[in-house]
Amino acid sequence: MLGIDAAVAEQQAYEWDIAMENPLPHVDPSTWRFMRGVYRRLYHEKSLHEWLSDMRRAHSALLGEDLRVDRMLSESIAILEFTIIAREGQLPREIAAASNDSESVMLQKTR
Repeated sequence: MLGIDAAVAEQQAYEWDIAMENPLPHVDPSTWRFMRGVYRRLYHEKSLHEWLSDMRRAHSALLGEDLRVDRMLSESIAILEFTIIAREGQLPREIAAASNDSESVMLQKTR
């Protein structure tokens, strides 16, 4: 049992080091909610590269339609690029973790 605890602690320390060396830029809270929902419903089993490619296509298709959509998609693309390059594919906790209990329950019901 001690070996598992040590491995978990080592992994958490590694993730913390990555996060501290490569902090995320400021992002609007609505973008985090959007990305969390998209990840859970569509991309939890796909690669970050697939997700980034789809976001780029959506952004080019919707460019100029709505400033809020432009901002949200631009921020999403920047987060995915940053995650792939600087965080070695480690998803930010703002995307991977449930922000409240109702989201956790909803996620469990969809699986």
